[in-house]
Amino acid sequence: MAEDNIGWRQGAIIAVSEIKPFIQSSISNINPCDEDVFIIASQDCDVLNDEKEPLIEMVLATITKEPQDTGLMHGRSVRELYLPCSNGSNNCYHMNINERVWVNAKVREALQPNDNLSLELTNRLSGWLSFRYRREAFPDDFNDSLKKAIEILRKKLSKLKNEHLIAIYLDIQPDRELEQGENYSVDILAVISDDTPEDKFDKYTKILESFTAKAKEDADVTFMPYGDSIITYEAEVTIADIRRLKKWHLEDISSRTKGAFSKTVL
Repeated sequence: MAEDNIGWRQGAIIAVSEIKPFIQSSISNINPCDEDVFIIASQDCDVLNDEKEPLIEMVLATITKEPQDTGLMHGRSVRELYLPCSNGSNNCYHMNINERVWVNAKVREALQPNDNLSLELTNRLSGWLSFRYRREAFPDDFNDSLKKAIEILRKKLSKLKNEHLIAIYLDIQPDRELEQGENYSVDILAVISDDTPEDKFDKYTKILESFTAKAKEDADVTFMPYGDSIITYEAEVTIADIRRLKKWHLEDISSRTKGAFSKTVL
């Protein structure tokens, strides 16, 4: 029997071959390889409280190379996450939100985790898991009217590999489905990392200005800069800004189409 609870926490890593016999249910018909691992998704207190929490949730992590889109390393997709492998290699753990399983909590009496994610990576994992259930929604009329313009935006952003773009925020009026004769008016603010080079800042600005012009032409949606500029550095964003604005998730609108940017959420 493994020593009580050592290593049993959110972010603990266990080999697929060891955990398979304990799987009670799964969210999809996954078929993991023995080289893959499972990472504990349940919170620490739930992992250790088998009287009230008889199941432990885990997410399958396949070993792969670092993605071209670095945004996938920071939880910007609701469906996929890449994290650096804990063994110091250049490989990554690749996780899909639909590849989760639940195992009997009694597994703690039989097995010991092989490794643990660092605290930083565990926080990134938990943020990604919760992000799926707390992201903002926008009216269907708004999303549908902008599909063509958004596809162009996504393709242009993909060329920059999403290296510095953190998020796009909107304040949309009216924030509902349109009545006859109405149009949307939108304040837009793109947030980039503080270390973004000046030339990349200019490229992001041009891309977003091109998108807003296309949105006006195609759907008569008027985008205006939120504040002094359509784009700003992360350090300049205030809590008041975040409270007023809603984060815009491009993946939810047009991920049905193919493209290099189709799996990243902004």
